[in-house]
Amino acid sequence: MKLYLECMPCIISNITETVNKYVDNPDDQYKLIQQSIKSLDGHIYAKSSAPILTERYLEVIQDAVGVEDLYSEEKDIFNKEMLALEGDFREFIRKSENQIETALILSGAANIIDFGIMQTIDKTFVKEKILEVLENYKMSKDGHLFIEELSKAKTLMYVGDNCGEIVLDKLVLENIKAEYPNIKIYYAVRSIPVLNDVTKEVALDIGIDEYAEIIESGATYPGTILSRCSPQFQSLYKNADVKILKGMGNVETAAQDEKEAYFVFMVKCKFFESKLKTKLHDVIISKGNPLYG
Repeated sequence: MKLYLECMPCIISNITETVNKYVDNPDDQYKLIQQSIKSLDGHIYAKSSAPILTERYLEVIQDAVGVEDLYSEEKDIFNKEMLALEGDFREFIRKSENQIETALILSGAANIIDFGIMQTIDKTFVKEKILEVLENYKMSKDGHLFIEELSKAKTLMYVGDNCGEIVLDKLVLENIKAEYPNIKIYYAVRSIPVLNDVTKEVALDIGIDEYAEIIESGATYPGTILSRCSPQFQSLYKNADVKILKGMGNVETAAQDEKEAYFVFMVKCKFFESKLKTKLHDVIISKGNPLYG
């Protein structure tokens, strides 16, 4: 886990935009922005991370405006939009040569729905970008390795990320269960609302429980730091035959020596683009933390 200096401007920008969303009075805006930035004191050091700083300032804003779920409206919109497209995406998967691979690519592309990176996201752009990725993506070596390991696995730990995206996660689980009905799947969610990340309530609404056992990771920040997760999650995670961690937040908070888990995410910022030597909006499927590869 590492805090990159390149992440700091984005954090300050997110603080400002979140405050502007809920506070109209300019004097109150300045005051709350100041309080939010002050909450980062003591947490800006090399072995911290952007998701940890996000946890800090969101707590301050939540308390100040009296709103527990700051992105509830956006989460609801994108869950409904993706559910409306679920049948179309399922048909794309059905017609493909490898249903699990196609579902995983779609799910990775849907990772673009991320209000920690972009405060406003157009739903038409999201659909177009997902289909564009599906048309052009060539499964990576690690993606093929995931399919191979999955065929031998008895347990899968799937750590979810964002709302909207979770509908495509469900299609991944649906196709895994169809191919390997005896595999035990755990789907991990955040323990409280943070940004537009998935919670247990959302996962149940989407129907994840039809294919997996939903568990809370214990995380109150947009990522997964094992030492800060619940004992139940830690045990299930460590003992799972195959692990998937969705989203950039999980990349940023995962241990440097995490070499067994598969990271599935979309590159959504210039820093990741430069660090991973890839292109903006590329979907990455990597065994082991790609920031330390």
